[in-house]
Formats: sequence, C-alpha cells, structure tokens
Amino acid sequence: MNKKLAALLALTLLGTAHAQSGLKAGLWENRTVRMTMDGKDMTAAMRDAAELRKQQIAKLPPAQRQQAEAALARQGGDPLSRRVCISAEMAARQQPMVPRPPRAECEPPKFKRDGQRTTFELSCTQEGGKLSGKGEIVTTADLITTRLETRSSDGAGQAHTLLAETQMKYLGSDCGGIKPLEAPAQPASAAAATSRSPRKPAPAK
Repeated sequence: MNKKLAALLALTLLGTAHAQSGLKAGLWENRTVRMTMDGKDMTAAMRDAAELRKQQIAKLPPAQRQQAEAALARQGGDPLSRRVCISAEMAARQQPMVPRPPRAECEPPKFKRDGQRTTFELSCTQEGGKLSGKGEIVTTADLITTRLETRSSDGAGQAHTLLAETQMKYLGSDCGGIKPLEAPAQPASAAAATSRSPRKPAPAK
C-alpha cells in the first residue's frame, strides 16, 4: 500500500468518526492528532494530498474554482482538520457510531459504555482481506477524543497496522454554510432482525 492510498484511507476512516455520545447540535471541528500507518507517520502524506488538491483546484474553470475554494475555506484551511455540522436529530440520538473503513463489509460493532468512556471492537472484510480493530471514545465537556487501532491483511496476504487519534471540538450552534451530516445508515443487526421478522399474512380473498 503506497503512502497516497494509505493517506486517503486514513482520511476516510477519520471522517466517519462523528456520531459519538456527547455530541451537541451545531458545528464541530474534527482534528487529526496522531496518524501512523505501519509505524510511519502519515500526517506529512495527508498534508501533501491536501496540497495536491489545491493545485488541482487551481486548474479548474473560474466558477468551479471559486466554489471549490469556498468549500475549502469553510473547512478551516487545515488539512489535518475537518469541520462537520451535526443536526439536532443526530445529536438527540446519542448513539455511538465507531470509525469504519471505506469499501468494507463489517459486522455490527461491539461496544461498551462506562460513563464518559466508550470502548469498541471492529471486525470487517475489505477488498479480499480481513480487518479488525479496537479503540475508545472519551467525552469531556465540548471535546470528544477518539483513539483507534486496526490490523488488516490485504488480498496478497500483506499485513498492515493503523494507529489514529482525533479530537472533535465544539465550535458553536451556527454551522454557517456547512450542511449537516447525513444520518447514519441502519445497523446491519437491525436490518437483519427486520428481514427475519415474520410477515403479516395476506388478507383472505
């Protein structure tokens, strides 16, 4: 796995770590504090990917470039952080949703909540390989810290490790021009339970 691909994977992973218990409706900033892939610091690769994106935006037609630059400005301009808007509906759920790798089929996560601390475990298949992970989410006032550790093997049997830590800080109730995140999809376990539930018999003709 090259550094560019690993960085994109890391960004997608951390981008989904947003629906922990303790969220309030409004604008949050999710910042990468630590990121290592196979023991290598990935923050430099993440900054390189952000710089490449800026170069690509600069080549767009004027109208598209202006729109893309405005979107980047709303994110705060830091490649290691991303601003997200939490809707009132999502905040009211207070339902833990653990980080999830892209293009992966995962079993329902196992988690345990103890006060302000939630621990979780992941088990997934991903592009012909296996991935398992564990971590914790700690909520203190307007700050949510998420730590994640994963081990995976790709289709060729090569092993990879990921260590990540992010912090989400509450910025205020006004999201500005940032759209609220979409509500999480129905958990696999709930969907399976629904499919197994007996159907009502059809009315007699």
